Amino acid sequence: MTGKQLKLKGMAKSAQKHKEALEQVRDAMRWKALSSLRCTEWTADDAKTYADFCGLSLGNAAGSVFTDGNWEFTGRWVPSQRPEAHRRYIRVWRLKK
Repeated sequence: MTGKQLKLKGMAKSAQKHKEALEQVRDAMRWKALSSLRCTEWTADDAKTYADFCGLSLGNAAGSVFTDGNWEFTGRWVPSQRPEAHRRYIRVWRLKK
């Protein structure tokens, strides 16, 4: 298996393990994107903030929040604001029209 194939396999396994929490966070992020007039772009940090607020654990499935086909990558990367991410760059997403 290639590195990419291993990554996708790991993401699928984690998404299945955290299926309920992942769907709840996906639904919330979709709702937030549809109802927000000012904020149209979202990151994994935003999803993690919501999950933490709701007491949900996404684990490694956090990387799958925006991969359900409803979101598109904007082409922008921003440094994560979470201290444990050590300012690692993360993708910026927007809801598909």
